[in-house]
Amino acid sequence: ICESPRIANLARQLIREARLNPLLNDARQSAELIESYLRDRGGFTYTLKQSIFDPTIDPTEDFLFNRKSGHCEYFASALTMMLRGVGIPARMIRGFKGADFNESSHRFEVRSLHAHAWVEAFVDGEWIYLDGTPGVRDELVAEQDRPNPLFDQSRSMWFQGMNYSKSEQDRMVYGPLRNFGGWVQGSFGE
Repeated sequence: ICESPRIANLARQLIREARLNPLLNDARQSAELIESYLRDRGGFTYTLKQSIFDPTIDPTEDFLFNRKSGHCEYFASALTMMLRGVGIPARMIRGFKGADFNESSHRFEVRSLHAHAWVEAFVDGEWIYLDGTPGVRDELVAEQDRPNPLFDQSRSMWFQGMNYSKSEQDRMVYGPLRNFGGWVQGSFGE
């Protein structure tokens, strides 16, 4: 159930204009229509900057009707509430979308910039994945996520170094640093 009549009315209006009936055979089309409205057609933009236009109303209403700008949780919240407003069971999911491959460790690393929120809706007897967040989110994450081989290698060495014995640390880390420029006096633990 959508607790905001204003949000439910917006969703119903979109469905009515498309001549769909989510309670009959059009649930999937209705869900995808609302997803598309948020992601592609409603004039919404993705941003990580937090702002409030009207603090007296629900933040999701403020997002939908005033700001039209927000991060993935706003898009997922709005999509969930709009789907519920037309009788489609929906739930918001939070997790991660994407990862970095670390060439040094040969592992994928999931970082906080990969955090994301999306929606699952129950239509035609199954839960389907929906994401109302504009695609520019993925571009912004990729921009922040440019490979930095030096950083990746140092981070990998740092974590791997935590498993080295004192003599291995001295041979592999502190010895070369001493030879390179005398930056380190002695070795770790002395």
